[in-house]
Amino acid sequence: MKKEIEFYGKTINVDLENLKVKLDNITYDLTPVYNDKILKAHKEGKVFLSYNDNIINQADSKPIYFSARSIMERKLEDEVLYMDFLVYNNEQRIFPDGILNRSLGHKNDVAEFEVHQVIEGTVLSIIKLDDKVTYVGIFKKGDYFEIPAAAFHCSYILEGPAIVANFYCQTYWGNDITKKPYFTINNDISIKTSGEEFSLFSSNDKNENKFTVDSFSSIFNNRNFRDYKELYEEKILVKDYSEHKSIFDLFYSSL
Repeated sequence: MKKEIEFYGKTINVDLENLKVKLDNITYDLTPVYNDKILKAHKEGKVFLSYNDNIINQADSKPIYFSARSIMERKLEDEVLYMDFLVYNNEQRIFPDGILNRSLGHKNDVAEFEVHQVIEGTVLSIIKLDDKVTYVGIFKKGDYFEIPAAAFHCSYILEGPAIVANFYCQTYWGNDITKKPYFTINNDISIKTSGEEFSLFSSNDKNENKFTVDSFSSIFNNRNFRDYKELYEEKILVKDYSEHKSIFDLFYSSL
């Protein structure tokens, strides 16, 4: 895939053939991350995928996304703010049986600050503060979503190609991606697609929670799921970043 994107005054050129991304005049390497990690975690009971092990054993090794780490750094008073850039693979079926492509998912540190913006495509993100309730939000091009401190989160690709930028600080794993705490808690959510309709499954719930990109309120008929917006109503999240059209501008703001 080769794609040029104009995003609020910034020109972004993605070249997956050569594993490069160019932001204005600066070029960064893209590193592939493979579905093997998720398939292995499923076999270990750390990730739920809504198909059986026979199908998993037949799955090919494919990239789920391509990442450019620490494309920007900013020194804060007592920390360093880092920005990453992720391009999700949209060229092939990453998982069999209609299972959506996704991020690895991880739990944030107790003081971690993390903000995402969708550059292209549409993603569904789940956020867990504990094992009881899963917050769900659908985010399109230009939308921000913040992850509360100490929360688990994972993103699923509804419409691609999906590109997401995010920045973070206050991580106990520092800037060493090899120490990032993936699969430290069980992710019980799996999503399938059939045409324009999606089905959200949980290993703790036998219901098939159906939704579309533009209509997903039906998910909240299930008491195990709540709208991402409720994180603001409950004052768990308080900041509104919408005055900054681009995460690249937000990165250098007063935050």
